[in-house]
Amino acid sequence: MDAFEGVKNLQKVNLDKSIWVSPMPASYVRFDNLVEDFFTNTHECGLITDVRIRSGKQAPGRNAANWYAIVEFAHENSVPRSMKLASKKLVSFSGQKARIYKTGTRTAIIMPN
Repeated sequence: MDAFEGVKNLQKVNLDKSIWVSPMPASYVRFDNLVEDFFTNTHECGLITDVRIRSGKQAPGRNAANWYAIVEFAHENSVPRSMKLASKKLVSFSGQKARIYKTGTRTAIIMPN
């Protein structure tokens, strides 16, 4: 399954409450609670209802797998809060920098400081 197939499985109502985080360390596959803790407790973005960590297609010329996470919040106001973390370059998992996209858009949103 590629990265956007996971997004297609979300219902439209859930798209407005979800973000896509990439790349994710492979070590987080079994520890999705660490992703939840990052957004809920560390940065107070809001309550999370679901975290799915998946592997997408391997990028050409790269040896590493392409892991990503889809994070669904309880409320759509949490999405801009999480996007603001990305614009401030505060998103890092096990020392690996990550990008945040609004689910379903395939683009990053840059929030002013």
